[in-house]
Amino acid sequence: MRAPRDAGCGCRKPKPGLVLRLSKVHGIDLAASTMVGDAENDRLLAVAAGIGRFVWAADYMAD
Repeated sequence: MRAPRDAGCGCRKPKPGLVLRLSKVHGIDLAASTMVGDAENDRLLAVAAGIGRFVWAADYMAD
């Protein structure tokens, strides 16, 4: 179950709570990671979580 958008949960994009928690559990170096997204909230999440690189999905999938 996910939190309602207005619940103030740190796990809802663009807040980085879920990404930070999972990176800690799985030993992921976020600064050395790349996130692929298709929305501005995805980009904002990458910045907030300290993810080293963000790539727009449309650019990643381009021919």
